[in-house]
Amino acid sequence: YDVEFPEWVRQVALQGADLLAVPVNWPLYPRPDAERPGEVVKVQAAASTNRMAIACADRDGEERGQRWLGGSVIVDADGFPVTALALGLETLVVGTVDLASSRDKAISER
Repeated sequence: YDVEFPEWVRQVALQGADLLAVPVNWPLYPRPDAERPGEVVKVQAAASTNRMAIACADRDGEERGQRWLGGSVIVDADGFPVTALALGLETLVVGTVDLASSRDKAISER
């Protein structure tokens, strides 16, 4: 769950990472209908803040009474998901990101 710590994500971005690949174990928590899980929102914010693509591989199913989110997602350097969420379903998530955009840290001409 290290991706939830802004300092750690920032450190690898400053070291020149184009893509951060993160295995995660996000527990399934209640949330309002039609709302994106907070964990995914945090990944989007981290990608956008650091101008770096992030791919999260989340677990799915249940183990010892704990249900898992199944929120695997790939997010581009602008913070937008390039894959659809398939919450609660075992699935393979495949997406395309422009890694060169992770090297461009400018957010405007200035």
